[in-house]
Amino acid sequence: MWPKLEAMAPTLAYDSSILGKDRFVPTKVASKVKATTLVLCGEASPPFMHETTQALSKAIPNGQLRVLGGQAHDVSPEALAPVLTEFFAVADTASTKEDAR
Repeated sequence: MWPKLEAMAPTLAYDSSILGKDRFVPTKVASKVKATTLVLCGEASPPFMHETTQALSKAIPNGQLRVLGGQAHDVSPEALAPVLTEFFAVADTASTKEDAR
């Protein structure tokens, strides 16, 4: 996997120039997201990931933060599936109510 990541490294300069001062956590861009958004972080993830997910979930108008207990950045499918199922079930219920109006 590392060679693939190294191959993408030159694009980081473009990412940085596009995001400008907001490059570490693109909260300005995130604040324009209209969709209800689930922002996830593993409890055992590095501190910068917790800071990033907190900032993004606060910046996104309908952002929801969930910290997955006992998980790191490489979340297990068993931990992720129930959280996604719940999120999409609630989103589906909300859209059904909206369609009924």
